[in-house]
Amino acid sequence: MKRRAFTLLEVLLALAIFAIAVVGIIESAGYQARSLRVAEETGRAVLLAKDLLAELRIVDEIEQDSKSGTYEAPNDGFEWSYEIADSDVSGLREVTIIISWSDGRARREHRIDTLLAER
Repeated sequence: MKRRAFTLLEVLLALAIFAIAVVGIIESAGYQARSLRVAEETGRAVLLAKDLLAELRIVDEIEQDSKSGTYEAPNDGFEWSYEIADSDVSGLREVTIIISWSDGRARREHRIDTLLAER
């Protein structure tokens, strides 16, 4: 009776294929985690921008202005800025709000451009 066994070459080839598959799975999981983090931060930036816009809407007089600042906890790392300018339409002001942050790899920002009516 002849016994058949794996050769060293077959074992090394199987290990190489397995290693490539594992590396691919780990890379995919890392990419998904980064994508989830960017989505969460972008969602937070959208909410912060809408919040700032709501604050500007309740101001009695909307005048040409430009301001910026940083958020404190729990929104550390996020910065805000806005610019209010005259528009071509009488009674409306152009408002640009920018929320920016760094995700460790790149500088990101969320921008809202809108018009607000003067009171």
